[in-house]
Amino acid sequence: MMSRAISPTCRLTKITGANAGGPRQLPIRRRWAARIAHFSRSATNRMTGLTRLLAWICLLAVSGPFTAAAGWSKAEVYFTDWDVLTRERWTIGKARELARHKKTFIESAPRVAEMLSLDKLEPAKDKQSEDARLVVDLYTDAGTKVTYYASRSRLSSADDSLKRDLDESFRKAVRSLFKKENAEPNGPANGSQPFRSETNRTSSAAGSRR
Repeated sequence: MMSRAISPTCRLTKITGANAGGPRQLPIRRRWAARIAHFSRSATNRMTGLTRLLAWICLLAVSGPFTAAAGWSKAEVYFTDWDVLTRERWTIGKARELARHKKTFIESAPRVAEMLSLDKLEPAKDKQSEDARLVVDLYTDAGTKVTYYASRSRLSSADDSLKRDLDESFRKAVRSLFKKENAEPNGPANGSQPFRSETNRTSSAAGSRR
């Protein structure tokens, strides 16, 4: 009887043990697949946090530009006294149109911005518009206009995304802008000297020539 010979190739491809008769298992590939899946989930979580941070930065950049220190070249201020009552809430446009006091500040524009304390503005919990009594149009050195406005109780960005509460010292400071120089002993809330508008300087110069 002749014995059956088994070629070397057959010995190499023969499967024995627990996996005999079934598909060949690749445990190394499974471990790598698990690692890749874990890395993907971790990367996704990190990207989610990064996306939220970027979204927050973009919100501040879009809704409240120039709240930090900036080079202000001009400030146009429109004001109706805080205690004036109206039949309807005033918008920014209405407050400009019906303002009892209007002044343009050139050299003192940075002081006007400082009085507003823009760095204290915070994201608003709601975007309810204020009953405007004060409107301040600030212009950067590049000519960009940024508007802030205020009711008796709160200062707000033009789109109502940033707000802060106001106190009596701020209201007095605003009133002092529209009184004769040195007429308001308390001066602006930040302790600086009363503001001088271009209109005031022009009037004074004309009076001295007379």
